[in-house]
Amino acid sequence: MDPTKAADDFACRNKELAGRLHVAKEPGVVDKEARGRLLAAGARLSEYNVLSFTELQFGQYRRQTFKWLLENAKSYHREGVHNVSALGVNKHKLYEYCMASPVIAPAVKLYEKCVNIW
Repeated sequence: MDPTKAADDFACRNKELAGRLHVAKEPGVVDKEARGRLLAAGARLSEYNVLSFTELQFGQYRRQTFKWLLENAKSYHREGVHNVSALGVNKHKLYEYCMASPVIAPAVKLYEKCVNIW
């Protein structure tokens, strides 16, 4: 569950951005961009695949896709997924993506049980 070297390198390069105020893109824009990346990659159109190509709108891995995040920093997630702001919607979509993964969902459920933040 530790971050990969790629995740560490990205976070290090992105460190200056992580602390800056950042306005999350509107959910419709994020979705449209994800669909564009999905089609450019030649992937099959499905809601799960759209989530795979959705860009993270917060934190040290901001601008990476959910798929990249689960491949490189499996333990990375945040609380506050019930917020209805643009950022909250992005967090909730990341949560949905994690819960759709048979590998990640059990770890998230265990974390929820232990910390009880969701």
